[in-house]
Amino acid sequence: MNLLSRLALAAIVALALAAPARAAAVEYPAGSRIGLVPPPGMTASTRFQGFEDPARGAVMVVTELSGQSYARVAKEFSPETMQSGGMEVVSREEFALPGGPAVIVAARQEVSGVTLRKWALSGLVGDVTVIVVLSMPEERRDAYPDAAVRAALMSVMVRPKLSADEMLAVLPYRLGDLAGFRLMRVNPNGTAVLTFGPNDTPLPAEQPY
Repeated sequence: MNLLSRLALAAIVALALAAPARAAAVEYPAGSRIGLVPPPGMTASTRFQGFEDPARGAVMVVTELSGQSYARVAKEFSPETMQSGGMEVVSREEFALPGGPAVIVAARQEVSGVTLRKWALSGLVGDVTVIVVLSMPEERRDAYPDAAVRAALMSVMVRPKLSADEMLAVLPYRLGDLAGFRLMRVNPNGTAVLTFGPNDTPLPAEQPY
C-alpha cells in the first residue's frame, strides 16, 4: 500500500471514529449549565430550558437549583412522595453522577384523563442540583424507548458558570443597572433569578434573593 492509499485509509478511519462523537454531542439549553444528549427526535426548545418533540407531545424540562436544594429535591423524588402525588412508580435506579449521587425514576400519572409516561433524573453535581423530567402521553412511548431515555439522562453534564453577558443574552428583555445584585439563573421564558451576596443560595434568610 503506497503513502496516498495509507493516508486515504487513515482519513476514512478517522471520519468513522469521529461520527459517533458528533452524533452524541452534549447540548446545553440556552442559559443553562446543564446539558445532555437528547433522545433522537427531540430538539432544543425556544420556549423553555429543555428539549421537545411537539408532534408527539413530548417535553424534556431541565431545571438547575443550588446544591443546597438537593436534600429537599431527593425527598420529593422518593417513592412515597411520588405515590402520594398520584404517580405510579414503574422503576427506580440509584447511581452516581460525576461529583454526586443521582436517581432515575420512571412513572405513570393520569392528568385530565390522559395517562402520561414520565422519566425523571435528580442529582447533585458539585454546587448544582440537577433535575431533568421527560413527559409524554403513554400511547406515544414507543417513540422513546426506555433505553433511549435512560441513555439521555445518564449523559447529563454540568458546565462552568455562565458569564452575566451570556445569561443576559438569553432574556427577551434587557436589564440595565443590577444595583449590586447578580444573576444566578435565567430562562428563555423571561425568568431571571438574582441574589445580593456571595453565595448562590435561594434562601432569603441568608441573603436577598
